[in-house]
Amino acid sequence: MSEKPRTINMLVVDDDSDIIAIARLGLRCSGHSVCGAKNVGEALTEIEKNKPDVVVTDLMLPGVSGIELVRIAYERGIPVYAMSGADYYEAPAREMGASGFIRKGSGVNIVHELERVVSGLKIPSVTVQAYPVAQLPTPEKVYG
Repeated sequence: MSEKPRTINMLVVDDDSDIIAIARLGLRCSGHSVCGAKNVGEALTEIEKNKPDVVVTDLMLPGVSGIELVRIAYERGIPVYAMSGADYYEAPAREMGASGFIRKGSGVNIVHELERVVSGLKIPSVTVQAYPVAQLPTPEKVYG
């Protein structure tokens, strides 16, 4: 038996479309999928449609705050990470259920930070059982 790393389905919520594009490109290279949303309304639609394994959200979004999205994702049992250029948002985000905080800004490698999120997730790997072809049961043995 061998362990096959699980592909992570991540939702990145940011009103800066460049952040979403960078996340998509960077994590796709590692075999993960990223969907994006620019506000909380779009994020809730993506959560219902794509059932992400993890949500990473900017906290300063137009309209409804990313802090509210942290609370909603946490209540639905989805691991959620907050992202902001302002450190003072970390404590409120954690109080609402954020598992971690990513500081955005000059010199921050967003893809590296998202890879750290993925590597820290406690999502089980898929176990693959490999059988030599000669050991596979025949249809007669399976169906009698």
